[in-house]
Amino acid sequence: MAKKSLGGRFIELMFGPPVKYPSKPEVVNKNLVPVPGKPDPVNLPTTRRSSPNLPIDTVNFQSPEYRIVNRDYLREAVQIIRTLSKINPDLGQAIHNIVTLGNTGHKVIFDRSVDPELADKMRRYLEFQKIDWAYGCAGVDGLVNKMFAQILIGGALSCEWVPTKKLDGIETVLLVNPDDIDFVLEPGNMKYTPYQRIRWGFLTEGLLQQFNLLKLNTNTYRYYALNGDTEIPYGFPPYLAALENIGVQKLMNKNITHVTKQLGLLGFLAASVQLPDQLDGESDADYEGRLTQILVKTKNQLLSGMEDGVVVGYKDQHEFDFYSLGKAVDQGIKLYENNELQIASGLKTDAALWGRAYATSETQISIVFMKMLSELRNIQNIVATNLQYGYMLALTLAGFKIDYLKVQFNRSTLQDDLKYQQAEEIKVRNVMQKGIMGVINQEQIADELGYAAPAYDEPMVPWEILAGGSTPTDNAEADQNRGKQKKASDKKTRQKNKPMPTK
Repeated sequence: MAKKSLGGRFIELMFGPPVKYPSKPEVVNKNLVPVPGKPDPVNLPTTRRSSPNLPIDTVNFQSPEYRIVNRDYLREAVQIIRTLSKINPDLGQAIHNIVTLGNTGHKVIFDRSVDPELADKMRRYLEFQKIDWAYGCAGVDGLVNKMFAQILIGGALSCEWVPTKKLDGIETVLLVNPDDIDFVLEPGNMKYTPYQRIRWGFLTEGLLQQFNLLKLNTNTYRYYALNGDTEIPYGFPPYLAALENIGVQKLMNKNITHVTKQLGLLGFLAASVQLPDQLDGESDADYEGRLTQILVKTKNQLLSGMEDGVVVGYKDQHEFDFYSLGKAVDQGIKLYENNELQIASGLKTDAALWGRAYATSETQISIVFMKMLSELRNIQNIVATNLQYGYMLALTLAGFKIDYLKVQFNRSTLQDDLKYQQAEEIKVRNVMQKGIMGVINQEQIADELGYAAPAYDEPMVPWEILAGGSTPTDNAEADQNRGKQKKASDKKTRQKNKPMPTK
């Protein structure tokens, strides 16, 4: 057997053993002309052909079996953001706004094949069971608040649905820190398996001892990244870009506090004291010490006097000059506002939502708010996907048999719901016109309106009436009214033509 080179062994250690591809089968019909853009089943590979695009310094090559994708800088950043969310007012308010506007309550929608009575029974089951799924939370709605916050802080939703010991339902729902999750690239280079990094490994069984990693069960654990642009499953915190300017803001606040304590907000007072002469026999060190005592005493007296609003001194012995900081304060405020705008950009929000009126019009605020509501749907989709998986698992363990369910969040505001209903009204009217014209059938109408199938094979109201026609009852009443009007008109004509009697 030929001995492998050092480079060959390194590549095999990094990406696993080479994959043996099957030989290309012969084409049965050699006259078959391939169609451009249409895949050729004969030439399809049976496994992955691309190579994992992982930098060498991000992979732990301890063994070919456990290739851990590291992300130490993200782990530290998430911990910093988690702390700032509690102490930094801007970052804390950004999370609070998203959680408040995003968690609007949700409803569970089952597929149309489910009997309505069974659907009500499953909804009641979920309502009673999910109250105790998360200790310390106000039911699932309180847990959803934490899910939103976890996505914003860690860049991913990391959740474990723990079944009961009898496997007849869900015992509890736990949020695992996303920054404690490490993914291992499995042999074959197509699957990433989640592991939890344990800080106190000697307390947990079943660890990869050399890495302190605990393998998680993908049937109960779910990881959903908010963002990213590579095949690596990790999501990164959306507030990562704001950390640098938040550090600058902390430095600015420290300087402002120092200036306020020492000088005040209006300016500072400079005092000059007449220099006393050196006494006979007084050493230079004693003379310098006496001068220092005089200056310290003068400073304390001036500070005490400024608190009372009065400063006194001897004529021709004390000189007082006051320097205003008005212009300097204005320049400092501009620098502070510029840094605050940078923080808002890093937090993916607008400073107007914090109450900062930086030349913001009412129209601009409305546009920003509507943009924010649209961005919320990305986070709502992640939370809804996680809830769908957990609800399906709970119902399956409880013995219910359904194909699928859907979790749908309510509208964030009345204005948002109003715009949606107005758009829905126009959409229904347009689709109805297509049906009246005969362009689409009943199934296509249901599809365009977002339903799997129509409830009835034909409209409950005939197309003629939908097109503007009248019902038979309406026609009879109209004919009767027209008859009465005609009789009244004829009677009036006869009276007009009948000559009046004369005496």
